[in-house]
Amino acid sequence: MCDKIVVEILNSKFIIFEITKMIYLKETFKYLKRSFLPLLVVAIIPAVLLGLFTSPFTFISFLPLYYGTVDGTSFNSIFDMLMFPNYINLVFPYIILILFLILFLSYGLGTVEKHFKTGKRGFTRPLRAMNNSALPILKTVPIMLVALMLTVLIQTAIITLIRHSISGLSNAPLPIDSILVTTVSAVSFGLVLMASIFAGVWAVIIQIYGYSFKEAFIETIRAVRKKWGSLFLGLLIPITLLVSAQVIYNSFLVFEDVTWESWLAGFVSVMINLFILIYYMAYIPVSVYHMNNLERRDNQPPYLRGFR
Repeated sequence: MCDKIVVEILNSKFIIFEITKMIYLKETFKYLKRSFLPLLVVAIIPAVLLGLFTSPFTFISFLPLYYGTVDGTSFNSIFDMLMFPNYINLVFPYIILILFLILFLSYGLGTVEKHFKTGKRGFTRPLRAMNNSALPILKTVPIMLVALMLTVLIQTAIITLIRHSISGLSNAPLPIDSILVTTVSAVSFGLVLMASIFAGVWAVIIQIYGYSFKEAFIETIRAVRKKWGSLFLGLLIPITLLVSAQVIYNSFLVFEDVTWESWLAGFVSVMINLFILIYYMAYIPVSVYHMNNLERRDNQPPYLRGFR
């Protein structure tokens, strides 16, 4: 009898633990059930630009391309797998991309914040929505982009070293080579996810509380440190599923020797980026509000919601 009670207690604690770990994921999808379309409209333009000039999460999705290389591998060729070589020498497109990313992330986060505070969704007063979020986004996005570029360079250097030491730059990758490169790529992928969580929480804390850059940084460390497991899982699961679509596409491209039209490659990239942006713009505010036990009026009865 006692054994059964102990087992039931352990099972209940395990269930509670699992539910707690997935709370931000569940709360985000609950919010997206009501607010998917407004965020879809906000995310379309940056998703199209991202799809044209980048590939989603190439830290992991480039792996089929790497496995398929037979000869002529070098630092530059691996770097090209992680970046779009057709545009790497063009500065202007990336300036436009960064500008639109800042504007629409500001608009999206400002719209979500307004919905949380007043219970009203919509696109009224877009300049005000951007103004409320522009400063924190303007501060955190460039830092995040620099971190991403450094990650790409470090990952490229490590992979080149592995290829040179194990398989040789002129040979196809050996199994141990592929295993090590996959491990390095998975670690890079995880670090980028954690950095994006940190940058997002940092921006939203500045937006909500009006903290200084330094104060918000300290508060972000405190908040993320306590909930990093739940925050990481909540972003890892949906992003991994979305990036898997790009991995499958690249696998067909390499191993099945299928010739895809260039427009289809862009379409796949745009759609993946679109859903990543939609989820991210909902996930970060939902998580911050939940972590800090802040009142949300979007999920209250209409008569309790705020007014314009």
